Amino acid sequence: MRKYAVRCTTAVALTASCLASGAATARAAAPADVSTSKLVLAVGHSGITGRMVPDRVVTLECNPVGLAGDHPYALKACAELDRVDGAFNSLVTLNASGFCPDIYSPVTVTVDGYWKGRHVAFEHTFANSCVKDRNASYLFRF
Repeated sequence: MRKYAVRCTTAVALTASCLASGAATARAAAPADVSTSKLVLAVGHSGITGRMVPDRVVTLECNPVGLAGDHPYALKACAELDRVDGAFNSLVTLNASGFCPDIYSPVTVTVDGYWKGRHVAFEHTFANSCVKDRNASYLFRF
């Protein structure tokens, strides 16, 4: 029994260490040009720790000369962010219409990086994936 407890403690410590190091490496590097924006976006469910465990992570880079990253709707997402000048809160409630089941299975989206040269960090939890998917913002569609 004691061996099992030691193994479990070691596994939990290693998992926490991996998650912490993964979060640190997912941060976007500061752009040299203040008109450039580099973001790391993640979506996931809460794990047993109560913290969001990413199911998917994408990058988005918006700049005057073009787009980069692996966001599936990069052009539309950058246009939306430009229209609201990086105000992520205004992009989470664009579309409140439509029907979604009244099931609470929280889905969290996070944004971390740089918007026009300034560091940004944003987190929003939707009631479930249907509510997230019904959101009109292309930024959170990945």
